This record gives sequence, structure tokens and C-alpha cells, in this order.
Amino acid sequence: MDILADARRVADFILSLEGFAVSPRKVQAYGHMGATITDSVLQAGVNYRTVVEPRVKRVLQTYPEAKTSGAFLSVIERHGAGSVLNWQHPEKPRRVHELTSFFVAMNVETEEALGDWLHTAGKCEELLGMKGIGPKTVDYLKRFAGISAVAVDRHVRRFIHAAGVRRAAYDEIQLVVAFAADLLKVPRCSLDHAIWSYSSEIGRPESRNGDPCAKAVGSRPAARGRRSAEPM
Repeated sequence: MDILADARRVADFILSLEGFAVSPRKVQAYGHMGATITDSVLQAGVNYRTVVEPRVKRVLQTYPEAKTSGAFLSVIERHGAGSVLNWQHPEKPRRVHELTSFFVAMNVETEEALGDWLHTAGKCEELLGMKGIGPKTVDYLKRFAGISAVAVDRHVRRFIHAAGVRRAAYDEIQLVVAFAADLLKVPRCSLDHAIWSYSSEIGRPESRNGDPCAKAVGSRPAARGRRSAEPM
């Protein structure tokens, strides 16, 4: 089964669902590299609304001066990454510190500069060579830098599985969702967000009754707060 056929399967599945809506969406940059780095690194393997979002808001409110990579690095080195992020396990604070230091070394100080840097050949591969930085983290960084990208998370994986698509490779799932958006004539990033919103919402027990997707997607409870063993 080729990618386009799977994309058609996902598009048809979406059209069959009640309550699935795709709204125009453009990811807005924070204008604050501390928040961008925090959001992009913390998102892997945890609940975004309850774990990531409040910590990003905390960084924005507590350290408004950390708008550039250099300023955020100064904050981290002064207070400690774990304290800044309010995060006890050392791995993600380590990733935040390492990624911030890397951007400072690369003279990537703002989201605009990040976008220019990511458009340069080979730069995404440099990020993927860092411990703990996987394709989803890179795609999150792209979004905040104004580059359209489909970020494949567990909600997207569960959704396309419910549609009958049996793919595991990140890049293949990314293409399936991108081509499904093209078939539906909606922006790719908007469909990505709509799938995430729909799948995460029906994963809640009170939302599963009578929903054809919930029966497939919600058949096993979502792992909440689980740390991913693989880079995301």
C-alpha cells in the first residue's frame, strides 16, 4: 500500500467522523527563545496541557528577559535548568541546557534566526545528532520558527491506526498526514493540530461513548506523564 493510498484512507476516515473540524491555524512564535526551547524539548512523552503548557507560561512570566538564546542560557546557568523548568528528573533539563548552549554557539538567538538556520542544508541533521533530540523536537522548533511542519506524536499515530493505516516510521506517517491534508484541501499544520485535538479529547473516558474513532483510538488508556525512552 503506497503513501497516497494511505493518505486517502485517512482523508476518508476524517470525512466519516462527526465533530471533526479543521480550523485555520498558524503557530505563533513566542518571541522568546526560552519558551520556544522549553516547549520543544519538554513536549516528548508527556501531557502537553497539564505538563508542558504551565511550564512554558512559567518561563515566560518568571524570566521575561530570556528572549534570546544567550539570555536564556544565562538564566539556566544562574538558577539551574531543573529549577527554571520546575522539573526534577535530570534528563530534560540537560537537553534544554545542551540545546540552548548549541544555539548560542551557532549564533541562533531568535526564532527568526532559527528559521533561517533550519533552512540551511544539513542543519536539521546536526540537531538530530544531539542526544535526546529527535524528529518531533525538530518539527516543533520548525513550527515556532515559522516553518510549516507536521509533528508526529502518539495522538497522530493512534489516529491513523484507527483509520486503518499500519505505519510506524515517523517520516512515512508525516507524509500520510501531509498528503491527507492536501486531499482535503486544508493546511497541513491545521490538519495536524485538528488530529491532535480530536484524538487527545476522545482519549478522555467521558468522551468515548458512541464515537467510532474513540473505540479504536481509545481502546487502550493513554500513557500520561510517561518518559519516552527514545528521542522525540
